[in-house]
Amino acid sequence: MTKKLASTVRRLLISILGDGKFHADSHQPRVRFRSLVCNMSRCYPVFRLIHSSLLKKTLSLGNYGHADEVLLAILALLGRFYDIPEYLLFYSRHPKQSVQVYSKNGENDDYEYPQWWYPANQEKIMFPRWKIFSEYCRAISQAQVSLSDRFGCYFDALNYLRGSWIYLVKEVIRPVSQFCHLE
Repeated sequence: MTKKLASTVRRLLISILGDGKFHADSHQPRVRFRSLVCNMSRCYPVFRLIHSSLLKKTLSLGNYGHADEVLLAILALLGRFYDIPEYLLFYSRHPKQSVQVYSKNGENDDYEYPQWWYPANQEKIMFPRWKIFSEYCRAISQAQVSLSDRFGCYFDALNYLRGSWIYLVKEVIRPVSQFCHLE
């Protein structure tokens, strides 16, 4: 009985939270969106060929950190990804790469990283994760998907927040403490 219950709970959680795999070729927009928003730690798919007609339908690449993740989520809502089995380029890491330059303890510095994307961000009060969340919500609201997929995608966007809540709180506290000279 316990094994059966555990298996049922696992299937239920996977159906709600995803299985951690990249399902870019799924026929369901919500599954594609979820696999990018909730499971992706790297944006390697952004290095794939993307049809120019699809890029023209997007909001374009934003001038903030992790805009490539948002672009991929928008593309996932537009349609399936198709894999080309041949390698068209080789991904390499180098010391001047943005994720290397703006990294602290192996994690992106969410306040320095946006400056790489757009130097004018240096003078702005930034809410990086709130920005990503708002762009996910904008993408969902503009997507041509069914009502059930739309609600599912909003749920997955909220799931993104669940995993980032401590950072979201810090993003609100940081400008207040800077303003009050507490930092």
